Amino acid sequence: MIRVGLMTTFYSLESSYSLVSVVLNQCHALLRNGYTPVLFVLTSFFDDLKVPEGVEVRKIVPQIILEPYAGRDPTKITQEKITEDVSCIVEALLDNIGDIDIAITHDWMLVDTYAPYAAALHMVEACEVRTIKWFHWIHSHPGIYESFAYPWSEQFSIPKNHKIVYLNDTDVISVFERYQATINDVAVVHNPVDPRSFFQLQGLSKDIVDALGILDADIVQVYPVSTPRAVENKQVDKLILLFSKFKKLGKKVKLIVCNAHANNEVDKVLIKGVMDKAHELGLTKEEVIFTSLINPPDFEHGVPHDVVRDLFMLSNLFVFPTTSENCPLILLEAAATKNLLVLNDDFPPLREFFGKDALYFKFGSIRTKTEYKDIDKYFEEMAKIILAELGSNRALNSFTTLKQKFNYDYIFRNEMESLWLRES
Repeated sequence: MIRVGLMTTFYSLESSYSLVSVVLNQCHALLRNGYTPVLFVLTSFFDDLKVPEGVEVRKIVPQIILEPYAGRDPTKITQEKITEDVSCIVEALLDNIGDIDIAITHDWMLVDTYAPYAAALHMVEACEVRTIKWFHWIHSHPGIYESFAYPWSEQFSIPKNHKIVYLNDTDVISVFERYQATINDVAVVHNPVDPRSFFQLQGLSKDIVDALGILDADIVQVYPVSTPRAVENKQVDKLILLFSKFKKLGKKVKLIVCNAHANNEVDKVLIKGVMDKAHELGLTKEEVIFTSLINPPDFEHGVPHDVVRDLFMLSNLFVFPTTSENCPLILLEAAATKNLLVLNDDFPPLREFFGKDALYFKFGSIRTKTEYKDIDKYFEEMAKIILAELGSNRALNSFTTLKQKFNYDYIFRNEMESLWLRES
């Protein structure tokens, strides 16, 4: 098992400190991908209960008085005290990193008050006790190269075989300049903000998102229905036809039907018929999901409303072909979670709620029977119009980008893990 040491000067895991969320996200990503995280903290650390299960905590980082190091003014601290501080850190690290394969620090190589920790890293590397791959995240603009006295001088060069990790490509040239580095000394890993942790998804909600790969999809819709009314009233069959058109147009889709009242045989036959039709249209059971089919019979009576809410927060589209609802709560919930609304033009009451702020197409209703000259063509054109609307909506586009490319799985696999795999 590969052990990854996360070196911090944390004495708590106070959520108001943004670096705490960065480190905890790294812990979660490491755990999810089969690594063993080891969190190095100050000897005074007291927030053990907030540490994710599976993360080892080592309370060994010496608590140095940092104020004299602020401003990089050598007149504020004696060389004797600097030597004492650095030696203390070196000793603590050497005694406790013997089983660490990969080590990560945060701002030790950048922030002036962390200068003794940076100096200690140079000395630890010189000891060559074992081969450890070191990666030093810096979370602010690096500034320019300057000449300072020891120990601050150690924050302007990189120990041999270590690598600086910066948070964007745009300013990476500044990192090269500050550390007098080459392209092999610097890497870029973006900060993740994972919707699962940001929205505090837990239990069934998180399990569904993980198991079904919802974050990877381009188009996600949640459709709460009562199973007996799923086709006749909610017209889920037309929704499936539309989603097949999205897929044929190159989009990754997830239609999550949160269906209740699916415990008798008639209802199960209805669902099977709908799924068979979905398969004929090229959609898989990973793309059209009836929640009653998740670990049956656990959710045949429906999933909890908080699960529906959580899934709505990760969706971006709500197509509503209902034939007859006078004030549908699910429409209001879809709007509350900022979904693009596509409503049934054949049921006039729906216009009362969001008017011009929704798209309207003909699905037929108890009031109007729509006959399509070519239903496939109509739904293909509908799909194209919806995709055009989604494509022009910057807020929804940025949310989709966040879900797909800034969740901690994507960042870990495509940016972070590759750091040490390339070094192997």
